[in-house]
Amino acid sequence: MLNKILIIGKGSISYRHKSILQCLFKNSKIIHVGSRFFFKNLSKFKSQKFEITIIANESSAHIKTLNLIYKNSKFIFVEKPISNNYLFTKNFFKKNKINLSKIWVGYNFLFSKTFIKLKSKIENSDYGELISVRSTVGQNIKFWRKKNYLKSVSVSKKLGGGILNELSHEIHYLIELFGYLKILNKNICKSYFKNIDVSDSAFLLFKNKKNIIVSLIMDFYRNDKFRQCHLIFEKATLIVDFINGTIFLSKNNRVSKTIFSVKNDIEGSYVRQWQYIKKILNKKKIDKKHLKTVLLTLETINRLNK
Repeated sequence: MLNKILIIGKGSISYRHKSILQCLFKNSKIIHVGSRFFFKNLSKFKSQKFEITIIANESSAHIKTLNLIYKNSKFIFVEKPISNNYLFTKNFFKKNKINLSKIWVGYNFLFSKTFIKLKSKIENSDYGELISVRSTVGQNIKFWRKKNYLKSVSVSKKLGGGILNELSHEIHYLIELFGYLKILNKNICKSYFKNIDVSDSAFLLFKNKKNIIVSLIMDFYRNDKFRQCHLIFEKATLIVDFINGTIFLSKNNRVSKTIFSVKNDIEGSYVRQWQYIKKILNKKKIDKKHLKTVLLTLETINRLNK
């Protein structure tokens, strides 16, 4: 039975996790503190043991926080991305004897039913060879960070914001589907918001080891909430809409037909992620491949930033 759960960070995502954990781990005591309070009262937390620790402060502090609370936690959940500094993170895992199976990073897209269906379609395709993939994601930061977007982590370089870190779900799920992505071309820029110190858009072109061309467009300024992936096969095109939880199929220039539809998929993916974690905690076994994909995502972002 779980005794104590520690949540570090007071952003909106921390409250989402807290709400889910209150339902899934009803007999556990949840301690929820801000990042500054944690560092200021570090001795208090290092004198306790936690079954689960959730690190949900700014990404620039993730590895520092992980290092400080690692020995006091049986399992650590780190909100994505794992860090905004690849070399620092790489050296941390290299120098320290870190048990990869006790760390999970919050890429909840893995638990989207739409994503799972898409992955199945790629693995069991009868549409011929996959030729290219076109992924697009965008949302206006003013509506996303409703209180004051200029004071949010998303637009602070120091705290680990910027288009690549904030929308790293796309890079992660593309790596999950297609493996290592070689960069063919890139344009990462500040094209609309002039009063922030990070890039607000990215236009990226990759190729995987099977020579599949993958393009990715990301932005902070479009006025509709948009998240789609188009897959062009020899005999068909799949249009995947992650916002609406739908997959459309188009063949022979005919009107697309819906082949998959699910409601509230992204919201549900957060719950399914924790249900999975609860299950593997009971079995005391976590797939180490997960963290390797996470680190490859961070390494890809590092290459894009050079």
